Amino acid sequence: MLAIVAPSFNRVSATFIAYHVRALAPGRTVLVCKDSRGAETYGCPVLSHIDPDLPYFGPADRLAKRILTAVRHRFSRGLSFDDRMRVMDFFRAQGVERVLGEFGYSGAIMTDVCRRMDLPLYVFFRGHDASSVMRSPWMRRRYRRMFQTVAGVFCVSQYLAERIIRVGCPEHLIHIAPSGVVLEDFSPGAPERVA
Repeated sequence: MLAIVAPSFNRVSATFIAYHVRALAPGRTVLVCKDSRGAETYGCPVLSHIDPDLPYFGPADRLAKRILTAVRHRFSRGLSFDDRMRVMDFFRAQGVERVLGEFGYSGAIMTDVCRRMDLPLYVFFRGHDASSVMRSPWMRRRYRRMFQTVAGVFCVSQYLAERIIRVGCPEHLIHIAPSGVVLEDFSPGAPERVA
C-alpha cells in the first residue's frame, strides 16, 4: 500500500498529484492531507486535518495563533504528537508499505513517522519547496534531517536538484522526473466566437 502525502488533493493546477494518485498504485493508495476537500473523489482511504490551522476568534486571537504556529513549526521536527500517532495508526490499519511526499515539506513532516515505522520515504520536489521555502533556516534544517533517511528524491528539473544538493541531499538519491500533463485527460472546448 502506498501513502501519498500532500497539503491538499483538490487543487486544479496540481494535475501531477492527481496523476500519481490514479497511476502509481491503483487500488493500493491511501491519502494523507491537511485539507480533505476533493480527496474523496479518488475513492481512496483518506486521513485529513494533519497539521491543521488553528481556529481563531477575532484579529488578536488570529495573530496569537499565527505566532504560536510559527514558533511550533520553527522548533518542532514535524507533526504534533497527536497527529503523529494518528498517522501511525492509519498507516498500520491500511497496511502502508511506502510513503510519497508530494513537495519537500510534505516529506519533511513524515520523516519521524517513516523512521519509527521503518517505512521507505520518497519525496517529490516540484518548485517553491526547493526555492522560496528554503530561504527559511528551520526548513533547511528539516530538509537536512529528512535527507538522512529518505529512500529517494525526485525533482522536476536539474536546477531544483542542484538546490537541494546544496542543502545536503546526497546526489545519488536524486532522480530527475519532469512533471507533465496527460493530454488525453483534457478534451478541447468548443470554440467561442469573439464579438
